[in-house]
Amino acid sequence: MAQACTPPPTVERFRGRRFVNYGDEVTLSWNVPKATSVEIEGVQNNLPAKGKIKIKPGQTTTYKLIARNKKHTVTKEYKVKVVKRSAVIDKFDGDDEIAEGEEANLYWSVRDAKTIRIAGLDKTLKANESLTIKPDSTTQYILEAKDRYGEVVRDTHTVKVKFDEYFKGPRSISVGEKVRVKWRFKQARFVVFQNDTLPTEGTTLLQPKRSKNYSMMVIRNNRKVNFVKLPIKVVPVTFKGKKDILLGSKTLIRWNAKGMKSVIYRGDSLPLVGSMEVAPLRNTTYKFLIDDGEKSFVKSFRVRVIRRKFIKNVAKKTTLKKGQKLDFDIFATDRSKFPKEVKLYVLVTDTSGNFISHLAPPYVSYRESRKFFRKIVESVKGRRYAINNFKVREIHEMISKPYDISLVMDYSGSMAGNIKKLEEATRKFILTKHPNDKISVVKFDERLETELRLTAQGSKTDCVKFDGLTRYGGSTALYAGADEGLESLKNAQNNKVMLLFTDGEENSSLQYFGKRAFRASEVVKKAREKGIRVFTIAYGTGVNNKTLNALSMLTDGKTYFIENPDEIKQVYEELPRIFRNFYEITYRPVNVQGQHDIELTYNNGLGKSQTVGSSTHIGENYEIDKYDYEGAYKYQTNLKKRPVAPPQSVAFFEYNKYELKDKFIKNLEPFIKYLQKNKNAELAIYGHTDQVGTAAACLLLSQRRANAIKQYFVRHGVAAKRITAKGYGKAKPIWKNEKHDWQAKENRRIELLLLE
Repeated sequence: MAQACTPPPTVERFRGRRFVNYGDEVTLSWNVPKATSVEIEGVQNNLPAKGKIKIKPGQTTTYKLIARNKKHTVTKEYKVKVVKRSAVIDKFDGDDEIAEGEEANLYWSVRDAKTIRIAGLDKTLKANESLTIKPDSTTQYILEAKDRYGEVVRDTHTVKVKFDEYFKGPRSISVGEKVRVKWRFKQARFVVFQNDTLPTEGTTLLQPKRSKNYSMMVIRNNRKVNFVKLPIKVVPVTFKGKKDILLGSKTLIRWNAKGMKSVIYRGDSLPLVGSMEVAPLRNTTYKFLIDDGEKSFVKSFRVRVIRRKFIKNVAKKTTLKKGQKLDFDIFATDRSKFPKEVKLYVLVTDTSGNFISHLAPPYVSYRESRKFFRKIVESVKGRRYAINNFKVREIHEMISKPYDISLVMDYSGSMAGNIKKLEEATRKFILTKHPNDKISVVKFDERLETELRLTAQGSKTDCVKFDGLTRYGGSTALYAGADEGLESLKNAQNNKVMLLFTDGEENSSLQYFGKRAFRASEVVKKAREKGIRVFTIAYGTGVNNKTLNALSMLTDGKTYFIENPDEIKQVYEELPRIFRNFYEITYRPVNVQGQHDIELTYNNGLGKSQTVGSSTHIGENYEIDKYDYEGAYKYQTNLKKRPVAPPQSVAFFEYNKYELKDKFIKNLEPFIKYLQKNKNAELAIYGHTDQVGTAAACLLLSQRRANAIKQYFVRHGVAAKRITAKGYGKAKPIWKNEKHDWQAKENRRIELLLLE
């Protein structure tokens, strides 16, 4: 009988973890049926056919299983890969440079570390963290990360401490300007500048005449020497342009501020090299704020406005002397027949104050007139249009139409020194008027009085009381007074003109709410509707130039800007003459709504061309009240609502008193009515004092005055939440120098500002 065959052993399993961290154990297991002996080579012999064993490989190892029976031997291998995870510093960064005394930030990201520290700091750190430090000198920081095996990796980051050391001053200055330079060197014994031994910190004044590199020698604590440079460039900031121009003309102010940081005019930033076209209405100083990067200073450019001579007589062209200069002036416009035509009314005067006649038909030919009236250009919405065809004719006394004229005069307290001049000029104007002209007379302060109704009888001048400020002398209801003048012309049939004289700004018209105008726009609207041309006579520097000029322009009139009392008489003597002796230019305008700026180029009698300008406004989309609102913001710049009218002076106080007098209560009633009618309106109350007393005492007194007015409004039904009351003490006077009692009185006031 044959002997049975012995099969070889079968390795059904020999396995464990294929990857193990360095230092960790791994378990190998096996199952070899039919094996009589099992061993893992190099690990252990005499193992059972089925079992497991723990081992700790020091490196990646391939283990070999050997299984035997009587006749057969089989093997199987299994590889265990040993992974060693050392600490890794992914990032160690922070501030590279800080100023002396500042803090620095360090931050890091570390993997597989058992402990993390920064050398020199007794603090255990996290793997992802930041740290704020304050080194007192340049320091190198070492980050140490130790892994589980005791091995250490390191990274470094250096924080440079920049000491606040300097030698500085402005890099650019204007010619002749003084400059202050400063220095500070902490790690030094002393410095030497311009042959002087100086402390390590200080300042000094310099006035270089030309650009220069200054050098300072610094002797350090370690006796080393270094030199620090400071270049200062002397830059001539220049402003150029015509300093004398004719009224109605424009001039170009050009500047060069190379090397400066900025040029600012009225809050607007300008280029360092540029130009600006201006058309001043009176002598004007333009102030530019120059910033050189270190400090700011002001450069001024003054333009003197030369007015033509006031007209005294009429003379023919043939009487002109050789070399005598002519001045042209557009004193009025007529847009009533737009778009068919616009008319310009032009004066031509010589240097002696004569109106020069015989420059146009019917005395000379049209071709001859063009030798003097050369060119017209209209500018509308930024575009210029040449007017090639226009007609010129001379209007003289024989063919001039009669006028209905309202004389409206400011009798407020500020006129105290000039009221006699105004009354003398007015009396003569009435007595010498043309026989066919009619006159009315209106006076105003905060009161309105029509003292002479429209009449052609010059003898009725007796109806006008020329008694100075005896019955007047209060505040200025400018717009209500102007409206009173317009009303006096409501039955006028001839050429309608209002002459409005003032030396101040509007501050009292709102008390006529519902009866008379209290805004400039209301005056303009009424004048345009009734075809009344307004000539404003602005005396002194206390007027609102922009408003008065716009009021005249929008009603086709002219503004006289005068500063000398004698000029009052000259204006009132000239006006009757220019109404009857002028040149009328007729042309077809550009058919565009809006403001039309008109330039007339003329022959000045010396063979040279000059330009004179004027404006008219087509359509009803115009703004004039904005010029008054600018004054409202001198108190509060953060107004959330729009002012209804300029601040109104409604009450005045005795010295050091804050009780409201009964006579001023009537001035408050229109405001109560307005607030009751307009529920969204609010009221701002501003209290003021004269210039006597300390700032603190005046501030308290002004606040008490404002509070007294507020209490009156609250008692009469106006909710307190709709009212703000603020005292300004003596900080916002009408008159800074109180030379007269009436000036101090005008300063001791309450102003009301309606907001909606």
